[in-house]
Amino acid sequence: MTSDIYNLKSSCLRGYFFLKVKLTIRIYPDPVLREKSSPVSIFDERLQKIATSMIQFMQGLNGIGLAAPQIGILERIIVVDVGQGPLYIVNPEITKSKGKDIFEEGCLSVPGTFIQIKRPFLVAVRGYDINGKEIHIKAKDLLARVIQHEIDHLDGRLIIDFLSREERLKFNLDYNPTLPAYEVKEKRGV
Repeated sequence: MTSDIYNLKSSCLRGYFFLKVKLTIRIYPDPVLREKSSPVSIFDERLQKIATSMIQFMQGLNGIGLAAPQIGILERIIVVDVGQGPLYIVNPEITKSKGKDIFEEGCLSVPGTFIQIKRPFLVAVRGYDINGKEIHIKAKDLLARVIQHEIDHLDGRLIIDFLSREERLKFNLDYNPTLPAYEVKEKRGV
């Protein structure tokens, strides 16, 4: 077994195949979660299979959002379903935001952790569907929050980055006592 895939006891965190690869959720402190994802340039059957597998995998985990890096694919693909049907966004970009709201967020890649995060409650997003057609989305409330959360993953940012330096040090000691304190990275603007 390779060290870059965290094999969890919970069978619900493994499953669903695409392109003959078994999907596994990446768990913090997996270094893949800190990588910046590359834009998608080819819209083909492979992309459609990835996105379809992502939504099924996410739903199997009772999640409402998933970004490709969370399954080890460093491409700018997110899927979201907050109860209005699945939404696939490729190369998402927030073009406008408005207001601020504080709400608790969890993350499939940081299981058991919930953090109060301040984010805009209205966002305009530009991206592409899985067929390569440009789309524009106006999202508010939960949908806006989930889209922002998943875009953070595409940029290597996690919910714990919203904590203060001291809170992150404590989090790392509580969450993973074997992680040296010096591995806690400061994120700009947090």
